Amino acid sequence: DFSGTVKRLSLYIMPQKNRLLAAGLLSIASTVIYVVGPKVMGKATTKLAEGVLAKYAYYMQLYSAIHNNMPLAYINQLRHRPIPSFDFGYIGRILLIMILLYIISALLRYATAYIMASVSQETVFQMRNDVKDKLDRLPLSYFDQRTHGEVLSRVTNDMDNIATTLQQSLTQLLTSLLTVVGILIMMLSISPLMTLIALFTLPASSMFTAVITRYSQRFFLQQQICIGELNGHI
Repeated sequence: DFSGTVKRLSLYIMPQKNRLLAAGLLSIASTVIYVVGPKVMGKATTKLAEGVLAKYAYYMQLYSAIHNNMPLAYINQLRHRPIPSFDFGYIGRILLIMILLYIISALLRYATAYIMASVSQETVFQMRNDVKDKLDRLPLSYFDQRTHGEVLSRVTNDMDNIATTLQQSLTQLLTSLLTVVGILIMMLSISPLMTLIALFTLPASSMFTAVITRYSQRFFLQQQICIGELNGHI
């Protein structure tokens, strides 16, 4: 019951909505910086390529003058001309900007993880209290019909999975989605043709992921049942 589970989980998360909003905004900012980084790095790569091409053009011009027996004065003029070099000052500034961008992105990711950790722990804390209250109200027949391990599995393993989902998976889902959208925009701004070629692989990967997910959910459910039976046996 995915929709019912999400609704019940939302009731627990709602008191933390301000923190979730802050974590979402920080995650968006971090992802935007992370996506823009390669675009900035491309400027340094372009400047390096321009330096290589300038050197190549200079030496080819000198070689052509010597090979075609051009006047010695012209050849000496070429030899005394300043040899094109790389603009290391510009490249250095780009690298400093890159370092600054990635440091800011890392700090934003850390802040997002910190906020989500507090959200998940407080949410799970409330859920554990509700589970405790529910266990106190359950009749003895419930415990007679179930092993201690199955009950403990609900209180420990299932709660830990919820905490992991809120703390890691939810953030990763948002970050991954924003990263895909941001990278797609950057790819289109660089080369629409190359973007279309790369997008041909997405339908196949989506179908493959959907098949794996359908089986993995079934196995995950069986895994949780086995954990409860194992705890009960122990």
